[in-house]
Amino acid sequence: MAKSNFRFSLKLKFLGHPLFGLMLVGFLVFNLPGSVAARLQQPAVFEVTMAAPDIIRVEVREAEIRKGKIVALPSPEKASYGKWISFGGNERGIVVGPRSGYVRTSDKADFLALDRSTIDKANRYGDIGGRQVLAVFRKSVPWDSGSIGARFSEAKSVASFRHYIYLKLDSPLEAGSFTITWPSKILPSTNFNFNDKKTRASSIRANQVGHRPKDVSKTAYLSLWLPGGEEDGAVDFRRYKLDQFHIISNRGDIVFTGPISLRVGPKDVEPGDGLKGPLNTYTRKDGTTFEANRAGTYVFDLNYSKWRDMAVGAYRIFIPGLGTSDPFKIDNSVWYRAASASMAGLYNQRSGMALDGRFGYTRPECFTEASGIKVRQSKLPFMLSSEGGGFVDFKKAAQAPWITDNIKPDAWGGYQDAGDWDRRIPHVSASYLLLDVYEQLPPGARSVAFGTPASSEVLQHPLYRDKDFPDIIDEAIWNLDFWRRMQGPDGLVSGGIESASTPKPWETCWLESQTVFAYAPDFLSSFAYAAAAAKLAIVLEGLDEAQLAKLYRESAIRAWKAAEKSYSKPKKSVLEAFKILNLPEEKFDKLFAPVLVRAKDSRLWAAGTLFRLTGDKEYNQAVVKRFEEGWVDFAFSRADGVWEYSNARHPGANFKLQYDIRRRLVSVARTYIVNPQFSKVSYRSMKHSGAPMLWGEGMAPNHNEAALLIRAHSITGAKEFLATMLNGSAHILGANQIGMSFTTGLGYRWPLAPLHKDSIMAGVEAPKGITIYGWSLPAVTNYWWVWGPDWAALSDKIPSRRVEPVRTSMPIYEYLIEYPGIIMSAEYTVQQTIATTAAVWIYLNGYDGNSAGN
Repeated sequence: MAKSNFRFSLKLKFLGHPLFGLMLVGFLVFNLPGSVAARLQQPAVFEVTMAAPDIIRVEVREAEIRKGKIVALPSPEKASYGKWISFGGNERGIVVGPRSGYVRTSDKADFLALDRSTIDKANRYGDIGGRQVLAVFRKSVPWDSGSIGARFSEAKSVASFRHYIYLKLDSPLEAGSFTITWPSKILPSTNFNFNDKKTRASSIRANQVGHRPKDVSKTAYLSLWLPGGEEDGAVDFRRYKLDQFHIISNRGDIVFTGPISLRVGPKDVEPGDGLKGPLNTYTRKDGTTFEANRAGTYVFDLNYSKWRDMAVGAYRIFIPGLGTSDPFKIDNSVWYRAASASMAGLYNQRSGMALDGRFGYTRPECFTEASGIKVRQSKLPFMLSSEGGGFVDFKKAAQAPWITDNIKPDAWGGYQDAGDWDRRIPHVSASYLLLDVYEQLPPGARSVAFGTPASSEVLQHPLYRDKDFPDIIDEAIWNLDFWRRMQGPDGLVSGGIESASTPKPWETCWLESQTVFAYAPDFLSSFAYAAAAAKLAIVLEGLDEAQLAKLYRESAIRAWKAAEKSYSKPKKSVLEAFKILNLPEEKFDKLFAPVLVRAKDSRLWAAGTLFRLTGDKEYNQAVVKRFEEGWVDFAFSRADGVWEYSNARHPGANFKLQYDIRRRLVSVARTYIVNPQFSKVSYRSMKHSGAPMLWGEGMAPNHNEAALLIRAHSITGAKEFLATMLNGSAHILGANQIGMSFTTGLGYRWPLAPLHKDSIMAGVEAPKGITIYGWSLPAVTNYWWVWGPDWAALSDKIPSRRVEPVRTSMPIYEYLIEYPGIIMSAEYTVQQTIATTAAVWIYLNGYDGNSAGN
């Protein structure tokens, strides 16, 4: 599953989502009087590219939405939260904040929508260099969104669209200067030059960041799905007689030539493709259906892995008669730049401190007592809550009889989860993964600087004084120090900090006005913390940081002992919760059983890591006994536990078991990730062959996938694992069907609307380093408040707001709707997409070609 084993709820909380309130109310009406319409911004041509030798692709964008901002009022407003008020002359804003001391001013959407019906009329276009426009195909999707204040004290959701307009000509275009004359002059005439060595071909899907010279795999793709086209949009480039591609330098010199070869057609079955069969079923506008794979078109391979001995510089992929890719760099800092972005993403998710703009994003201090937050203790354990994979709605934790008036001290720090601000125990796996990669790097690559602050700058414990560890470790310490402070005197650890509900519309984290609570400690959370803290102690011991290592060593052992005591009598450990729930014992036991299964995995993780740290017999027996019950697979936190055990170097360790673990780890990585990705797939990724296109499974590797590939390569040194990481990274960074980098701040085109609540509400650009979930299935993103009502921002009922073509006809790899309300695509978490990309790219940057094969 995409979420960690603590989050089986799959975050099915759509009705309570932070953006839900913004989507419940209307949209702009574009049928305005002529005098008003004349003042509105017109749609404009953004880019002209070539989609095929006889197809021009024009991207037309409606104007961006001018964002409002957070403004402090001179004195608290008498109106309550959510009231629209006028202030400062002509400004309007909505009252926000715990004491109604701020307003968030209205966005402004002063633009006209594109006249879609006119733009689609092929017979109304002028000729283009003597060629006639035979047909027009169009894909219309949002690119910007916001919310405006209305006269009737409500917010209205609004979206601005980009339109990809494909102009099919009666013959291929030759080099020259051309003019597009639009139907009824709805757009000014567009002049453009076509030079196949300079003009971008949007159908070439390449890594927008680049490659290191020594990278063992360098690959790109050629593909085009034509919305509304023949064969349900599938375009076969073989009919254009394109058989070779070239790599060209900035001067246009050809430095490499390779064949264009077909990877898959639209009907070819891919591993893990269909949910209900070998292929996916799509529905056309007329209600009829067709079957196709995730690409829904012909995908061609442009493999230049054999290109060697290249000079450092910028290059492009060139296909004669079609055009070129975006420029990409060849240099040794490519994966450092990528890793730096994801490390920036982790920093930008920090809670409990002000973000100082070192990565281009600033934000005030939040969730500290100094910022006005007092964390109240709840009686609800995280492992029983809906956010922990349990059966009790997490929102009840902030209500009587669960909530108490006891204040949890020192409850600041950690990472914000995603679009929410909660800090949950699954986040420790993000820090664990960084520490694990650190251990597997060559010594010379472990101290690479990424610009994150030293622990001594941001943490208060005297043992951090004057300490500046390698940035990978400092980032892990930032998070794990928070969880250390969440440990109680008895050794048990709370599962995290949460607000009474998902964030209120318009409020930022530094203006949180809801009750904030700490989950009651539980054995599952304590086992998870014990594992991560023990890992940090191992790394610190390796740095000869004896005192700090001892701090985490003792904390991990206390967490283990307390968790073991509670786990031995699990029902007694949640007796208070059992009484509050007042459920029949049989029903409670049934609901509680899955919690015990997840705790069993966390216990194995802790036992394996603590045995490696201490060599104590107790932990060794816990691991061996688990294997006596049957072989343990490499999923969820149990995978990390067996990995740690395999690396223990202590008397008493079961050497045969350690050997089998490492051998099977390599086999699993090869069988379920590498081999399927090197078989008949449209685009190579790092995904498990059975990964569903759900939460976080469409794009970035999850924790287990990233860890498996890194560990398998570290053990064997085999290039196939390295190649899979390189191919999967290219897939994230632009070598995919929509030609987008899925990590903000990397490449040429990245997500403009990730579900990052603070930046949305503050009216600023989302921070760097967020890798979003990406693709998902139209059926599972059919949120009624986005598509259904006529007031919805992307209402299917209103032509100017409708995503086109019909969503159910889009191949999965085309279905990326850039709108924060498409939660399953636009969201992310630190442990699922940010830390995992950081881990892979740190490893790729640090790998020196000589240190693998342990």
